[in-house]
Amino acid sequence: MLLWSSAQYTQIGSGGFSNTNFGPLRTDTSANYYSRFAMIYPAATLGDLTHGDQLAALAFSHNSFDTMRGTGQLKIYLKSTSQSDFGTGALNWLAEARNGMTLVYSGDPNGLINPSPSDVLFKFNQVNQYTWDTSGNAINLEVLVEYQQTTKQDGYIDWFCENSSTVSGFVSPNENKYRYGSSVAGLDSLTNFSS
Repeated sequence: MLLWSSAQYTQIGSGGFSNTNFGPLRTDTSANYYSRFAMIYPAATLGDLTHGDQLAALAFSHNSFDTMRGTGQLKIYLKSTSQSDFGTGALNWLAEARNGMTLVYSGDPNGLINPSPSDVLFKFNQVNQYTWDTSGNAINLEVLVEYQQTTKQDGYIDWFCENSSTVSGFVSPNENKYRYGSSVAGLDSLTNFSS
């Protein structure tokens, strides 16, 4: 992931491996498909990001994909947090989304995702910039991403990912929770689960 802030950027890793199961969004060959990803990026992964910096965009890298079909809806929320991970239990999406998160992006990602390997840049369109506030030891970045597609895709996006073996700042398997499937049933409980 890349963070753009005040004419600089912070890159977290360099694409240690790729996988179709991890986000920021998951496409599917079903017409109606949903995904929710919750991620905490520990302070040790955030490079030179300092209190008061203004974030203007996020980018995620993908390996390959066919052309996006139809329309979809993607929302990205941010928050600085003192939590280093989400813990071992399930994460309640609705409760977490209402817990100080700021909606920074909302839109159809169709025109942003290219078929060839590239960074997908999500310029914030719900706020001009997001102020990085580390008050109260909130030094970690929490990112929530939800996606809904209404058109069947020909395949799955193969996203580049990182873990503790590729980025030393990642230390817990509970820094990421996700759930995806063809039904909204159960999508409020993120448990590293697919249906």
